[in-house]
Amino acid sequence: LRSSFPDAVVRQQVTIASKDGRELKTDIILSSRGGIFLIHCKNYLGKIRGAMASDYRKGELWTCQTPSDQIVGIPSEGKNPAQEAVDNVSLLREAASPAWFSRETSRIRSLLVFPDGTDLSDVAGLPVSPAKPSPDHIIAALSFSELYPYIANAEGDISEEKTLRLIDALPISR
Repeated sequence: LRSSFPDAVVRQQVTIASKDGRELKTDIILSSRGGIFLIHCKNYLGKIRGAMASDYRKGELWTCQTPSDQIVGIPSEGKNPAQEAVDNVSLLREAASPAWFSRETSRIRSLLVFPDGTDLSDVAGLPVSPAKPSPDHIIAALSFSELYPYIANAEGDISEEKTLRLIDALPISR
């Protein structure tokens, strides 16, 4: 990602604590002219089944049917991966609000990124494989090869200097 977006700020294995003790955990945070992207790398290859509305407390798990037809539950911390991603956007907006303007916080997006070859056709309630971010959606599910064009197609005008200030203002634990 750093070589594809040389003007972006990229941090890996990020944990951000909120004021009330909740934690945002993401594999990658990328801040570029087009926005701030929380990238959650999912290592499941096969057919993914799940929905934004899946309730993990009721046993409605996201699953992956592997190429060998094994059904594997996608673990999560009490919520499904899409709900966790939405919560992470809310936590980041809350943590960032003193340093950022509402225009920048509206450009925070959470991406569930799966290996190329993963079938996402049974993921419901969130955009799957969109070509670019939409103002109406804060989350999307993509394959790895769709990630670069999605970020590259994001419209925005956040300067490199502002991007650095925004990321440096976050309470990031490493």
